[in-house]
Amino acid sequence: DAAVLFLRAFDADVIPLPFAEVIPGLQTGLIDGGATNTAMYAAVEMYQHAPHLTLTRHAINPGMVMANKRWFEALPAARQRLVRDAFLSSDVMRAGVRQEEQEALEEVIRRGLPPYEPTPAELAAWRALARPLHQALIERIGGASAELYGRIQQGKAAFAARQGEP
Repeated sequence: DAAVLFLRAFDADVIPLPFAEVIPGLQTGLIDGGATNTAMYAAVEMYQHAPHLTLTRHAINPGMVMANKRWFEALPAARQRLVRDAFLSSDVMRAGVRQEEQEALEEVIRRGLPPYEPTPAELAAWRALARPLHQALIERIGGASAELYGRIQQGKAAFAARQGEP
């Protein structure tokens, strides 16, 4: 929903497709563009069919692992530690994702396909169109999404305030 709302804000004719249909869609002309992260663009050699890459950096691979709280808390402490220790810290994961994106970008450039870097004014225009989409996405999702979004914003503000602490 977030990607659809985002692209529609730019007047794109958006039809979500299963990933397996993207390359055939590009080959047949069914689709003539899309949005993905740089790592995926390089990994599946999408540049062979979509040779123009614009670096908006509007999304990052948001991989996460979630578990049912009741189930997790019912596990013995040793098993809880096993689950927690099975994953790298957020800082390490974020650094890895950024490195993967940089390596993918370097690969695309090596292939002779320099990406387009939007100007600060173009990025500002993108942000202005995208900002109001949070509320539309919250309404589309429904449930407790508004409350969760509020908590996320509170957490971000608290984190930002902590960054300024000695």
